[in-house]
Amino acid sequence: MERLGCYKESYKKGGIIIEKGESVACFGEVQEGAISIIRYDYEGHGTLVSNAYETELFAESFSFTSAPSPVTISAKTDCSIIWFPIENVKKENLLLINILTILANRNLYLTKRIEHLSQRTIKEKVLSYLKDECQKQGNASIKINLDRQEMADFLATDRSALSLVLMKMKQEGLIEYSRNNFKLLNFKED
Repeated sequence: MERLGCYKESYKKGGIIIEKGESVACFGEVQEGAISIIRYDYEGHGTLVSNAYETELFAESFSFTSAPSPVTISAKTDCSIIWFPIENVKKENLLLINILTILANRNLYLTKRIEHLSQRTIKEKVLSYLKDECQKQGNASIKINLDRQEMADFLATDRSALSLVLMKMKQEGLIEYSRNNFKLLNFKED
């Protein structure tokens, strides 16, 4: 890491790590804590793209392409980040292969995210998301890493509307839930 010119920075909860439109010459790895990656529209409404936790990379796509950041990245908790200067990383073949693997996995994640967001109703978005999480976790009973506001932001909907839909889905016998623990009733693995 010394040869790559990596360095560490700490951020307080809520602090901006990368601002939308900023040029980025490094990508980061969350060493401690968590970050939120948010896309803001012209009116300032934020949509949660994802959260990143310890050992996860972020900003690799736009640092490799020298494109301005399309998202704002902020500290979800107090966190520390290890920064990798992209020009030095480009000289390391094995590291590049690992980064390509990470990018391929991120592409799959974003494809799934588009699938959830392309559903017409909030109920369909929730079912799509929960089914995907059940498949990933291999169980009809799951725990998600999002609170209600983050889940609403992730599914590009209003928190109160999401809560209402969740209550109706519970009444209809589709799901059971308590906080971040969900059980998708009638779950069948495809």
